[in-house]
Amino acid sequence: MKKIIFATLLLLVSVTSFAQQAADKIIGNWESIDGEVKLKFEIFKADGLYFGKLLWASNMYEADGKTPKKDFKNPINLCKTAPEKTLLTLPI
Repeated sequence: MKKIIFATLLLLVSVTSFAQQAADKIIGNWESIDGEVKLKFEIFKADGLYFGKLLWASNMYEADGKTPKKDFKNPINLCKTAPEKTLLTLPI
């Protein structure tokens, strides 16, 4: 009986640790490969949640090439005046 309980516990621990590692594979820098706009994101984990941060986009600056574009279409008023580069995406 002890062997069955031990084997069950060992199986549960190994499955749980494997699932955690698979989810963490999304952490790192990612680039888009399709579409007109090229993007580069950083995916990171904080407090058990995954977040994405825009690092670079081919259209992230105004015509002068220096002024960051703002997110005027964002429904959150505070985010409308922030440069797109500094915004975080919603937790995944």
